[in-house]
Amino acid sequence: MCSSDLSGVYDLVILGDLDADAIGVAGAKLLADQVVKGAGLITLGGYYAYGGGGWNKTALADVVPVQMGNGPRQIRDAPIDLRNHYPGPIRVIPVAADRLLQITDQGAESSSIWKELKPLTGANRWEGIKNAPGVKVLASGTAGQPLIVTGVAGQGRVMSMAIDSTFQWLRQGKAKEFKQFWRQIALWGLRREA
Repeated sequence: MCSSDLSGVYDLVILGDLDADAIGVAGAKLLADQVVKGAGLITLGGYYAYGGGGWNKTALADVVPVQMGNGPRQIRDAPIDLRNHYPGPIRVIPVAADRLLQITDQGAESSSIWKELKPLTGANRWEGIKNAPGVKVLASGTAGQPLIVTGVAGQGRVMSMAIDSTFQWLRQGKAKEFKQFWRQIALWGLRREA
């Protein structure tokens, strides 16, 4: 990513459990610039996500809707440092009425489906949620910790998720809900939700 010009190449980037060194400071700056110009960005949780992965020291810290904080950096090939994380199980609880979290057929009660989904293995711990126009907490965890937060950066839409183990819903037999959740998030990031 660092070696090429990203101008207009990507409409949406989903950044998973990846250390910032994988794309470097220059790559993070290119990505942040693309978001400001209109690309969507979805950041997922994990051991190398957010501050644990060094992203708090890059330009991405300016575009995400959460304050990553300055927790300990997760060193590759070292034991996992859990100070940046909430231990599981953590149930995802919608706290905002938003169509992004409507994962059932129209008319069906979405809140009951969320209660049926398997709790996740854990979540990233953020320092806070940015107090900025357009920032919205969509879902929190069992103890009230924020899990899904949306915002804007320039012309781009940004979503930060403290979770990364939604695959468990698929294994649980909730393939329809799993696919609907990810489809809606991707289309939202692309500004194609209609």
